[in-house]
Amino acid sequence: MAGEPLSSELLGRLSDAIFQGRKIDAIKIHREATGMGLRESKEEVEAIAVRLRQSHPEKFALSRPDGGSGCLGAVVLFISAAACVTVTVHLLAG
Repeated sequence: MAGEPLSSELLGRLSDAIFQGRKIDAIKIHREATGMGLRESKEEVEAIAVRLRQSHPEKFALSRPDGGSGCLGAVVLFISAAACVTVTVHLLAG
């Protein structure tokens, strides 16, 4: 099936997986349906994701375009709070 246009049913399944941030699942679905190799399916899924981001950006509102999870801010906040507690304890003790 390599090289043939994707069916609307397959495109819908791929789109759903991509919108939900399940890129690996989308690649697996694509490989099984088309018989393409891993690299080719990955490239195809990434191209589909780019088109979906352009045409339906609102469906990606909860995800980050760079693929990050956004937990860096929480880590920095935790370290800052721990540093404040440590400084306060040392000031009160000393």
